Amino acid sequence: MNILIIDDNPQITSLLSKILINEGHDVISSNSFEGGLEKFKEGNFDVIMIDAPMPGYEKLSIIAELEKVDMLQSNKIILFTGLEISNSIVMELKTKGLYSYLKKPLEIEKLLVELSSVPLIENAELTQKRISDDQTKEKFNDLRSNLSSLKQKLSTPIS
Repeated sequence: MNILIIDDNPQITSLLSKILINEGHDVISSNSFEGGLEKFKEGNFDVIMIDAPMPGYEKLSIIAELEKVDMLQSNKIILFTGLEISNSIVMELKTKGLYSYLKKPLEIEKLLVELSSVPLIENAELTQKRISDDQTKEKFNDLRSNLSSLKQKLSTPIS
């Protein structure tokens, strides 16, 4: 699973990255919301984990920013925060498109359970690119094998 972690605390992004990489995930992190948006544009992520609040964004105002850049509805976003959030606000955020909410301090087992429940839906374009890449690698390996065989035949003296 490709995961983007956005948290202003480098210790948290480092620790979460190590844990999730150890669990077999591909992880990229950012310690600013703006940096996280740039990384989001560069990659294809199954899950985006975002801390709130972030510097420059009070309380849950980051949710409005995610809506502005059309990230909330079209991505699996897990919000994690130390803020006290009522169940009604969590439900409202989920109707806006938030995938999940986790309370800090994060319980790693809960996080892993949450991540395991994320449906992986690859878009057709990405799937086609992976197939094409696999086919290219296969053709390259065939050519390498044929070249190796040809070299061996050329190095064998003619009798």
